[in-house]
Amino acid sequence: MNGELFAGSWVINVLHHSSFQKGGYVIYGGTMTVRDGVLKYVDDYSGHYTPRIHQFFNMLREFKSRGLIQPDTIIKKKYPIHE
Repeated sequence: MNGELFAGSWVINVLHHSSFQKGGYVIYGGTMTVRDGVLKYVDDYSGHYTPRIHQFFNMLREFKSRGLIQPDTIIKKKYPIHE
């Protein structure tokens, strides 16, 4: 994974998770909570993107390499492993 991270709060009829790339290709989609600039929670729930397990692990590895995963970051796998 190499590139930009897009994140934002969902606003009904204004901003949706697919707005950043206008429905185009993404490497990963999921849910996260950031508080005071610190990643507190991340999962693989993203609606129609339904990330596969290798994408989830690649995203976690990239987040860790960027110093985003902290000892108290909650990581949850929501989709069943199907690979």
